[in-house]
Amino acid sequence: MENNKNLSRAKEWYLEAINSFSYQSTNNQTGERISFPVSFSEVQNARRLITEIGKLSVQDASFQNDLNSLKDICNRAVKRKLRPSWAMLISVLVWSIVNVFIAQDDIFLRLEGFHNAEQADSLYNEEKKYLQARIEHYQNKIDEEDSAEWLKKFNERLQTLNAKSPDEFLDQKNGEIKDKAKKELMGAGASLVLLGLYLFAVRTPMFLIYRRRKQVEWNMERGYTPGIINSVFAALIAIPVPEAKMYTVEVKYTDGTSEVKTQIESGAGMLAAKWGLILLAMFLTFMVMLYLLPFAIIYKYLRNYQYALFYRISKSFSRKS
Repeated sequence: MENNKNLSRAKEWYLEAINSFSYQSTNNQTGERISFPVSFSEVQNARRLITEIGKLSVQDASFQNDLNSLKDICNRAVKRKLRPSWAMLISVLVWSIVNVFIAQDDIFLRLEGFHNAEQADSLYNEEKKYLQARIEHYQNKIDEEDSAEWLKKFNERLQTLNAKSPDEFLDQKNGEIKDKAKKELMGAGASLVLLGLYLFAVRTPMFLIYRRRKQVEWNMERGYTPGIINSVFAALIAIPVPEAKMYTVEVKYTDGTSEVKTQIESGAGMLAAKWGLILLAMFLTFMVMLYLLPFAIIYKYLRNYQYALFYRISKSFSRKS
């Protein structure tokens, strides 16, 4: 009798846990309706009820199978899967690849310095000839706007060069090359670090993935657009391009004669404009994604890894109220 009473109470708590899950889905293989949690609070509530059920020591085998399934749902809900924004991921990948490609070009040679001692005199003389040519150029155009300013700058550079020996100028050039190589190497390293941090931050717990699925299904049922970026590109791709047309035109001249000419309207201008807008949208998306990358990393990390902290904070506020 006591066992039946405990089983009845356990089933009530089990149903309470299942019904508290906000996302309802269907198993494609069995057609069975399945419930999933969409927040950490729903997971914790279900785990609390599972703990209470365990205290009842119910021995019913069928119910134990249902209870184990509920435990699996809760355990799976806090496991993480990689869920990046594809626009952000592609932008960061392209940025990282470009930085690495630029940095790796003769990197070891550039870090040592391109030029050797035998090149000191030739480099010095080439720089001197270049500066003298620029000075002569702006002296001939002294009346033009900004010519006086440029003339002053090149004269100062020539005076600085004359104060140096060829060996000192060689050290300066090699130093500039080394500094540039180091900056490019640091830029490549920073882009790879940010890429790694982003991939780490977007490892999303399943209950948030369930929440996203629920939102997508809700939007699809009401015909809402799937997002700003997708909507913009869908609108640009949907721009109609007129098909090529061939038609004849009768041209009448002042002497009374006429001529029939064949003209073709290809629609190439509209097609070029359409692809120009698409490429512009891609470039702007790329720049916006890179600008938002640090903020996205912080936001995704807090959302995907610190949800337990925010849950405890909300619980403490709810107890105070």
